[in-house]
Amino acid sequence: ITVRDIFAGSGNTGHAVLKANETDGGKRQFILCTNNENSICETVTYPRLKKVIKGYDQEGVKVKGLGGNLRYFKTAFKKEAKRKSK
Repeated sequence: ITVRDIFAGSGNTGHAVLKANETDGGKRQFILCTNNENSICETVTYPRLKKVIKGYDQEGVKVKGLGGNLRYFKTAFKKEAKRKSK
């Protein structure tokens, strides 16, 4: 199963998929998309999911990572090509 979220925001969907996989040994994947408004992907979504996968310290308590892989793709819009007149 691949879960898709086209309004990724803070990465809740990705986090939930990783947690579900940990709970039942599933092999779900996710694709998160965002327009990166206010740099949310670069400053919130990606760093959060990276921490969830690898693990992190929270107020002196080690939180175990959920495992997984993470890739980041960045795209840009291409200007429309001018049509040739006949």
